[in-house]
Amino acid sequence: MASTTAAATNAARSATIPYLSASTQHSLYRNGKAFEQRDQDGSDAPWVGADLENRFMPMTDAQQLVAAQQPRLKAHGFELCARRLADPELDFLDHEQVVRRYYPDCAALVREATGARFVAAFDHNVRSAAGKNSKRRIAEQPVATHPIGFCYAAGVVPEDLVVFEIRYRDRTGENYLSKHAERHQWYFCPTLTRDEGLLIKQWDSAGELARINGANGDVVGAGLPSTFSFQTAFEDPQTPADALDR
Repeated sequence: MASTTAAATNAARSATIPYLSASTQHSLYRNGKAFEQRDQDGSDAPWVGADLENRFMPMTDAQQLVAAQQPRLKAHGFELCARRLADPELDFLDHEQVVRRYYPDCAALVREATGARFVAAFDHNVRSAAGKNSKRRIAEQPVATHPIGFCYAAGVVPEDLVVFEIRYRDRTGENYLSKHAERHQWYFCPTLTRDEGLLIKQWDSAGELARINGANGDVVGAGLPSTFSFQTAFEDPQTPADALDR
């Protein structure tokens, strides 16, 4: 959002965002220097070659913005949408229910939002800080701490990026991590319900950054699509002290 309005200002707060340290070497392609090892259960070993540092950044509550200011998937890389669950009784901690009954709903939403002819849902994670620390599953509960934030795609330039490898026993995945820049614009949606969804771009080959192999970042305007949006859990200073853990 290039312009600042009273509504946008009132929706913003300062939050702690984990960034890669400024000394981390920039990279656009896999080079084996930054990675983590992950086992079949999804547990991960300490990161190698990727030290984090916390930075305070303005975080805008997208749910308080008027319709004209709402982030859009094509331009920003993420979008909030109203989407009633096809199965209101769906248990998100039941793997079989999610695969059989929720995957088709997700695929339908992506088709409607993008106009894609074919969409396949193929992977999901159940995240719980308390469960990870205790090595036990916990009962499903609303996310009350460490909400997820999204970075406006056009604020990220190639020099911010560092390739991060996720090494499984049978394959290696890749993410981009980011170093800090004051130009980054962050948004979040703190009060999502089961009747709302968030669309997040992981990679769009039609985006400017992707199309020219990282020679430049994404371009604002002219109807051009974004390549991707960074997302991260962050520390919200307005989280109640007795809030249930994520």
